Amino acid sequence: MSLSPASRRLLLRHCLYLLPLLALAASTIVCCQREQRLRNKLETMPLRDDLRKETVLELPEASGIARILDKSHLLYAADSDLILYNFRDSTVERVLSGHTGTLWALDISPDGKKAVSGASDGTIRVWDARNGALQAVSEALDTLDQPSWTLMMDVCFTYNGKHILTADMGGVKKWRARDCRLLEDHAADLFYMRPGCVSPDGKTCCAPTLPDGFELMDLTGNVLYAKTDPCDYLCYSPEGSHLLCTDPKKGAMYNLNVTRILRKDGTFSLTPFLGDDAPMIAAVFSHDCKQLVSLAEDGSVYVWNAQTGSLRETFRTGEKDLTGVSISPDGNWILAYSGYSHRFHIWGPPHWII
Repeated sequence: MSLSPASRRLLLRHCLYLLPLLALAASTIVCCQREQRLRNKLETMPLRDDLRKETVLELPEASGIARILDKSHLLYAADSDLILYNFRDSTVERVLSGHTGTLWALDISPDGKKAVSGASDGTIRVWDARNGALQAVSEALDTLDQPSWTLMMDVCFTYNGKHILTADMGGVKKWRARDCRLLEDHAADLFYMRPGCVSPDGKTCCAPTLPDGFELMDLTGNVLYAKTDPCDYLCYSPEGSHLLCTDPKKGAMYNLNVTRILRKDGTFSLTPFLGDDAPMIAAVFSHDCKQLVSLAEDGSVYVWNAQTGSLRETFRTGEKDLTGVSISPDGNWILAYSGYSHRFHIWGPPHWII
């Protein structure tokens, strides 16, 4: 069908109007691509080790579990008590008492407002992380026929902070965060277990196997994935989609894709994190899943880009008895601590964030 001269002129006029818009759209796309490439480069580029200020504390009463809350406070275990400590003023702001057994596990809610603790008295307790007020207490469990010695080895908030997951020798349990009401009880075999064995999404759990390796299970105890070579698990990502594993001989780490294992895809994509030939003994993801902080056996602390596996920062403490690491809910403050020397190393945010 042929167009009349008037129609052709009208069509040409519309095309001339569209050309600047198309050029603007193309320019915007190019700018966005350049911005993304620059952002990826900056997030991958290693940072100088002197960009953060380090604070070193000695807290003799600390017994090996600690979390950093914000720019001023940390929460740590002292036998059966929790201590809310202001490290800027070097003062104890509050002692959180109530447990009658040794504290085994501690976690901070994603928004940084609540803390949950689990102890050998078989209870979990929810606290206000800002002022230490007790908010809820669970019923007491008895998994060893010894009410005064229940192995509550892991406790964590779910990704949205509405529920709490715990692991003991009886399996994995789900609690409501606001009142510690027991909602679900799963009988996974966790006779061999340690902190970090429960996925925050409540779908899987881990247990070491002897003499080496570990098993990834669903909450009924069905084995989904097993490693029998020298390999260990360190922690889950906050949403539970990945499990961080480590090779104790090489010091390398990798992300195991738990989502694909659950879907039985058969391919488990791995993001490698290469260490410094020192075994990694502890690690933690930031809540936004952008950073990973790991602790090596030689006392070195590494900060990684969790998406790409690239190393961003390295801190050398010179201490070989550090036992754990923590990162604040906002992702800016890093803590490495020892349950033996009772020393705490705190690194603030890079200078441009302060």
